[in-house]
Amino acid sequence: MEDSVYLHSKDSEQVKAQYFEQTSFSDCPYSRNLTAMMESENVSDFYGQHLVECQVCQQKALNWKKQMDELRQMIPTYSMPESQRPRFERGLKKIDKMIKKRSQKLIKERVFQFKNSSVNVLVDFFSIFIKREFFIGIIWALIAFAAASLII
Repeated sequence: MEDSVYLHSKDSEQVKAQYFEQTSFSDCPYSRNLTAMMESENVSDFYGQHLVECQVCQQKALNWKKQMDELRQMIPTYSMPESQRPRFERGLKKIDKMIKKRSQKLIKERVFQFKNSSVNVLVDFFSIFIKREFFIGIIWALIAFAAASLII
């Protein structure tokens, strides 16, 4: 019963009846998604129709709306004088430029770190493998290959 997706199917009338029997009609399986849909203001046709028919969901929707209205009243709102709007917009543009400049600086630093680490890897590789012994080994391998070619 955990997943209410099964309750959406028309083929699951038995599952739906069993759910309502277990909850004694005190809750609705669809009400779990109702709040999220109302917050997004994107109520599907199914939930819209269900909301018209279901008293449990209607009550939850009314309670949610009441809570949201109370919350909106508790949050103070301020209006800015029109004379301050240009100054405010200049401040926002300045902040935006600072953020862009900082992000570009961070990108350059990261690219520089990557380049340095890549160069260090190559330097380490060459310092380990490109030594006198390495070249002598390659020469001996070429001589052995040439000798084997001549013998065959």
